[in-house]
Amino acid sequence: MARPQTRTLLAAGIPIALLVLVVAAWAIDAGASGGRVMRNVTLDTRDVGRLEEAQLTSVVARVAADYADTPVEIRTTGQTYRSTAGELGLSVDQKATVADALDVGRTGAWPLRPVNWVASFASAQEAPLRFRIRQEQLALVLIALEGVDGRQPTEPRIVGSPDAVGITGGESGFTLDPDQVADKLLTAAEAGRDPLTIRTEPVEKFPTISDADAEKLAQELTFKTSRPLVVKADEVSTEVPVATVRGWLSSEAGADGLKPTIDGPRVVKDLQALLTGLDAEKQDASIALVNGTPQITPSVDGRRCCAADTPDRVLQAIVDGQPEATIALEVDEADFTTADAEAL
Repeated sequence: MARPQTRTLLAAGIPIALLVLVVAAWAIDAGASGGRVMRNVTLDTRDVGRLEEAQLTSVVARVAADYADTPVEIRTTGQTYRSTAGELGLSVDQKATVADALDVGRTGAWPLRPVNWVASFASAQEAPLRFRIRQEQLALVLIALEGVDGRQPTEPRIVGSPDAVGITGGESGFTLDPDQVADKLLTAAEAGRDPLTIRTEPVEKFPTISDADAEKLAQELTFKTSRPLVVKADEVSTEVPVATVRGWLSSEAGADGLKPTIDGPRVVKDLQALLTGLDAEKQDASIALVNGTPQITPSVDGRRCCAADTPDRVLQAIVDGQPEATIALEVDEADFTTADAEAL
């Protein structure tokens, strides 16, 4: 009567024993693979199983170098733009790819890991490629690819006139959205597409600065240029008419908003015409013998309007609402100075 029961226990114990053996074998193999990729793992069709981290890093670097030449097609309703992953700033994230390859077979639910290990003898486990993208590079390349097809938004700007400082209003544009393109490129890359082909459409882009903000700056500058600007250089000063000062002004858009700028060459040209009697040619020192005694004629440095920082000084005075600006002259030192002559 005991024999059937014994056979039942043996039949039930065999699967358990096999499971114990599988788990033990997996544990031994996993332990032996410490610091290495698990067996039968591939990366971009390359066998990286059992590689140490340094060896794996070298393989990933080669994969990344090859990936830079992957063709990319960005398709819209009216155009197809062609480039490469490298040109668009899309690249393999080598550090993340190495880390994920080392994790293959070592993550997931504990009960399933031995099962996946057994399955790896029949078919390879694929390690994923991870990617990253340089947004600034992508944005610049998209502008170049679109060329005349795209229309970038135009920021409002300051326009000076004799009566007041006004503005030219901003305009919206239609361009490829770098954020949208980046998301689609990353999705296509992680899906393993080659070539990388995505579909998108230009979107309306608005100026980052409102006309109202530009108008506010224009009103401030109109008030600050409501009287002539006195400019002093050395012992000479002149009054620059309001219309002239306002004609110097413009603006540029930046991350901090609209900033006033000034037409530097025009400022220098106008001041050279207004500040007369300042220019002087340089003269070298000279030595002459008078009754056997050396007599030195001192050197004279040349000077002329205006020093390189003149536009900056004038603009700062305007922005600060100051009634006058002091500028420096450009100095042309003598080739043979008084000190040179005295040394002889």
